Amino acid sequence: MINLKYNGVDLPDEKELDVVMNSYRASGGGDYVMFRGKKVIREILIDTAELVEEYISGRGFITASCNHNWKVIVEANVSLPKIAK
Repeated sequence: MINLKYNGVDLPDEKELDVVMNSYRASGGGDYVMFRGKKVIREILIDTAELVEEYISGRGFITASCNHNWKVIVEANVSLPKIAK
């Protein structure tokens, strides 16, 4: 991991974080093997689509925005996979 920040401040390498993800990723799916077998702190058995629907319905209207708080950096001499059309 490189340059992980929270509120603009670098997080120290020894900092422990709780990571939220779906069960597919938590079991190592999608090449996320680094999470396989890790301790589950809390399991919420509600489908993600249902959570999103509940969030939007509870507000009636939401405004989408982009705060540009992340970027993709491609290393030199690394080829990206071709996307089929």
